[in-house]
Amino acid sequence: MAIPRFYTETLLTNPGPVAIDGEEARHALLSLRLRAGDEVVVFDGRGGRGVGRVAETGRRSVRVLVERVERREAPHPRVTLATAIPKGKRWPFLVEKAVELGAARIVPVHFARGVAKGEGDPERWRRWAIEAAKQCGRDWLPEIDPPSALADILSRAEGVKWLADPGGDGAVDVRPIADVTVLVGPEGGVTEDERGMCRAAGFAGLCLSRNILRVETAALAACALLCRPA
Repeated sequence: MAIPRFYTETLLTNPGPVAIDGEEARHALLSLRLRAGDEVVVFDGRGGRGVGRVAETGRRSVRVLVERVERREAPHPRVTLATAIPKGKRWPFLVEKAVELGAARIVPVHFARGVAKGEGDPERWRRWAIEAAKQCGRDWLPEIDPPSALADILSRAEGVKWLADPGGDGAVDVRPIADVTVLVGPEGGVTEDERGMCRAAGFAGLCLSRNILRVETAALAACALLCRPA
């Protein structure tokens, strides 16, 4: 059985006591029914991973005695996924799988033909990311931005820049050096004005498939392609 993993906002630098509270404590106490002496892993979302045992349980909190701390390097390349929001439950699915694949940052983007606003709010989206990171063993949480206008993300995009586009080049070397931003438009496609804005900002077209993909399919295909270790 896998050792349970829990997120803590405490920065893990040295062994010692760490408190788990809120949603994480409820999961530990009510779902897993952990008791003193049970082995656990805690992670701080910033590369810190602590291995230890439950020292004490309360009604709403769990105290863990971390016995050793490990540090993990930040994901490289650093991939920013700037994407239209798909409808309904496809949005939490996209966030969860982008975390699993290794996106360093997720930015929902408003497009002229985009219709969905996304279930929940950025705090709830962060909760989805934490749950995905717990499940997949990831120790770095991605940044998740509030929804942005296209012009805003174009002005602050860094590194290699790609626009997912069925008419783009599919035979290019997509391996980024350090930072990469990939932009995924809505299922209705980007307008010609938006395409021109992307070109002016240095975004090149990237063909992910010979077929037209749904938003979440294109976003995850891009993550799978670009998040691979260099």
